[in-house]
Amino acid sequence: MISYILTKWFIFFFLSADEKRYATLFQSVVLPCHYTSVSTQSAMVKWIYKSYCRDRYEAGSAASHLDCSDNRRTVRTVASISGSSVTLSEYYKNRDVTIINTADLRIGEVQWGDSGVYFCQVTIADDIEGQNEASVELLVLGEIFLLSYCFFHHVVMQRISTTNRNV
Repeated sequence: MISYILTKWFIFFFLSADEKRYATLFQSVVLPCHYTSVSTQSAMVKWIYKSYCRDRYEAGSAASHLDCSDNRRTVRTVASISGSSVTLSEYYKNRDVTIINTADLRIGEVQWGDSGVYFCQVTIADDIEGQNEASVELLVLGEIFLLSYCFFHHVVMQRISTTNRNV
Protein backbone atom coordinates (compact mmCIF):
# COMPACT_ATOMS: atom_id res chain seq x y z
CA MET A 1 0.00 0.00 0.00
CA ILE A 2 2.82 2.46 0.79
CA SER A 3 4.53 1.93 -2.58
CA TYR A 4 1.21 2.61 -4.31
CA ILE A 5 0.86 5.93 -2.47
CA LEU A 6 4.47 6.90 -3.21
CA THR A 7 4.09 6.02 -6.88
CA LYS A 8 0.91 8.09 -7.12
CA TRP A 9 2.64 10.99 -5.31
CA PHE A 10 5.13 11.44 -8.15
CA ILE A 11 2.57 12.11 -10.85
CA PHE A 12 4.17 13.35 -14.03
CA PHE A 13 2.36 15.83 -16.28
CA PHE A 14 3.73 16.60 -19.71
CA LEU A 15 2.67 19.58 -21.78
CA SER A 16 3.90 21.02 -25.04
CA ALA A 17 2.86 24.57 -25.86
CA ASP A 18 2.69 24.29 -29.65
CA GLU A 19 2.29 21.51 -32.16
CA LYS A 20 3.80 23.45 -35.10
CA ARG A 21 6.63 25.92 -35.54
CA TYR A 22 7.68 27.81 -38.66
CA ALA A 23 11.18 29.08 -39.30
CA THR A 24 12.74 30.88 -42.24
CA LEU A 25 15.85 29.28 -43.70
CA PHE A 26 19.02 30.21 -41.73
CA GLN A 27 17.11 31.71 -38.78
CA SER A 28 17.06 30.16 -35.32
CA VAL A 29 14.07 28.46 -33.75
CA VAL A 30 13.18 27.19 -30.28
CA LEU A 31 11.03 24.07 -30.02
CA PRO A 32 9.19 24.04 -26.68
CA CYS A 33 9.11 21.16 -24.22
CA HIS A 34 7.37 21.84 -20.91
CA TYR A 35 6.96 19.35 -18.11
CA THR A 36 6.21 19.35 -14.41
CA SER A 37 6.97 16.83 -11.73
CA VAL A 38 7.08 16.81 -7.95
CA SER A 39 10.08 14.50 -8.01
CA THR A 40 13.32 15.87 -6.56
CA GLN A 41 15.43 13.83 -9.00
CA SER A 42 16.75 15.51 -12.13
CA ALA A 43 15.13 14.81 -15.47
CA MET A 44 16.79 13.31 -18.52
CA VAL A 45 15.47 15.09 -21.63
CA LYS A 46 16.02 13.63 -25.09
CA TRP A 47 15.04 15.16 -28.44
CA ILE A 48 14.47 12.87 -31.43
CA TYR A 49 14.03 13.99 -35.06
CA LYS A 50 11.83 12.16 -37.57
CA SER A 51 11.75 13.25 -41.20
CA TYR A 52 8.55 13.43 -43.20
CA CYS A 53 7.45 10.22 -44.88
CA ARG A 54 7.21 12.06 -48.19
CA ASP A 55 7.22 15.61 -49.47
CA ARG A 56 4.78 17.63 -47.39
CA TYR A 57 3.57 19.53 -50.45
CA GLU A 58 2.84 16.58 -52.76
CA ALA A 59 -0.78 15.89 -53.61
CA GLY A 60 -2.56 13.62 -51.16
CA SER A 61 -4.09 13.74 -47.74
CA ALA A 62 -2.79 16.32 -45.28
CA ALA A 63 -1.57 13.75 -42.76
CA SER A 64 0.15 11.43 -45.27
CA HIS A 65 3.51 13.13 -44.74
CA LEU A 66 3.43 12.03 -41.07
CA ASP A 67 1.85 8.58 -41.25
CA CYS A 68 4.45 5.91 -41.91
CA SER A 69 6.64 3.53 -39.98
CA ASP A 70 10.04 4.72 -38.76
CA ASN A 71 11.87 2.39 -41.16
CA ARG A 72 10.50 4.47 -44.08
CA ARG A 73 12.02 7.76 -42.88
CA THR A 74 15.07 9.23 -41.19
CA VAL A 75 15.03 8.93 -37.40
CA ARG A 76 17.89 10.25 -35.26
CA THR A 77 18.60 11.54 -31.79
CA VAL A 78 19.30 15.28 -31.81
CA ALA A 79 20.40 16.04 -28.26
CA SER A 80 19.93 15.04 -24.66
CA ILE A 81 20.50 16.66 -21.30
CA SER A 82 20.94 15.18 -17.87
CA GLY A 83 21.69 17.65 -15.11
CA SER A 84 23.53 20.48 -16.85
CA SER A 85 25.39 18.35 -19.41
CA VAL A 86 24.08 18.59 -22.99
CA THR A 87 25.10 15.83 -25.40
CA LEU A 88 24.66 16.26 -29.16
CA SER A 89 24.46 13.30 -31.51
CA GLU A 90 27.23 13.03 -34.10
CA TYR A 91 25.02 14.48 -36.86
CA TYR A 92 24.52 17.76 -34.94
CA LYS A 93 28.00 18.24 -33.42
CA ASN A 94 29.04 20.93 -35.93
CA ARG A 95 25.71 22.76 -35.70
CA ASP A 96 24.42 25.49 -33.38
CA VAL A 97 22.07 23.19 -31.46
CA THR A 98 21.48 23.04 -27.70
CA ILE A 99 18.86 22.49 -25.01
CA ILE A 100 17.82 25.62 -23.12
CA ASN A 101 15.36 26.42 -20.31
CA THR A 102 15.74 22.85 -18.96
CA ALA A 103 14.05 21.15 -21.95
CA ASP A 104 13.52 23.42 -25.02
CA LEU A 105 15.48 22.58 -28.17
CA ARG A 106 17.20 25.55 -29.83
CA ILE A 107 18.37 25.16 -33.43
CA GLY A 108 20.44 28.03 -34.80
CA GLU A 109 20.49 28.63 -38.56
CA VAL A 110 17.88 26.05 -39.57
CA GLN A 111 18.48 24.16 -42.80
CA TRP A 112 16.09 22.60 -45.32
CA GLY A 113 16.70 19.17 -43.86
CA ASP A 114 15.53 20.32 -40.42
CA SER A 115 11.87 20.20 -41.46
CA GLY A 116 10.14 17.27 -39.79
CA VAL A 117 8.70 16.17 -36.46
CA TYR A 118 10.66 16.52 -33.22
CA PHE A 119 9.84 14.44 -30.17
CA CYS A 120 10.73 15.54 -26.66
CA GLN A 121 11.03 12.63 -24.22
CA VAL A 122 11.40 13.29 -20.49
CA THR A 123 12.50 10.55 -18.09
CA ILE A 124 12.67 10.86 -14.32
CA ALA A 125 13.75 7.70 -12.50
CA ASP A 126 11.09 7.78 -9.76
CA ASP A 127 8.34 9.38 -11.86
CA ILE A 128 6.75 6.77 -14.10
CA GLU A 129 3.17 8.06 -14.24
CA GLY A 130 1.66 10.21 -16.98
CA GLN A 131 2.74 11.08 -20.49
CA ASN A 132 6.48 11.50 -21.02
CA GLU A 133 6.56 12.47 -24.71
CA ALA A 134 5.24 15.25 -26.93
CA SER A 135 5.94 16.30 -30.50
CA VAL A 136 6.43 19.54 -32.39
CA GLU A 137 6.38 19.81 -36.18
CA LEU A 138 8.97 22.16 -37.68
CA LEU A 139 8.49 23.64 -41.15
CA VAL A 140 11.51 25.42 -42.63
CA LEU A 141 10.45 27.99 -45.21
CA GLY A 142 12.54 29.92 -47.69
CA GLU A 143 11.88 33.65 -48.04
CA ILE A 144 10.34 33.25 -51.50
CA PHE A 145 8.15 30.38 -50.32
CA LEU A 146 7.10 32.39 -47.27
CA LEU A 147 6.12 35.38 -49.43
CA SER A 148 4.22 33.08 -51.84
CA TYR A 149 2.45 31.40 -48.93
CA CYS A 150 1.44 34.76 -47.41
CA PHE A 151 0.21 36.04 -50.80
CA PHE A 152 -1.77 32.82 -51.42
CA HIS A 153 -3.29 32.98 -47.92
CA HIS A 154 -4.24 36.65 -48.47
CA VAL A 155 -5.92 35.89 -51.84
CA VAL A 156 -7.85 32.94 -50.38
CA MET A 157 -9.02 35.03 -47.40
CA GLN A 158 -10.13 37.82 -49.77
CA ARG A 159 -12.14 35.33 -51.84
CA ILE A 160 -13.77 33.87 -48.73
CA SER A 161 -14.59 37.38 -47.49
CA THR A 162 -16.06 38.36 -50.89
CA THR A 163 -18.06 35.12 -51.08
CA ASN A 164 -19.48 35.69 -47.59
CA ARG A 165 -20.57 39.23 -48.48
CA ASN A 166 -22.37 37.97 -51.59
CA VAL A 167 -24.36 35.37 -49.66
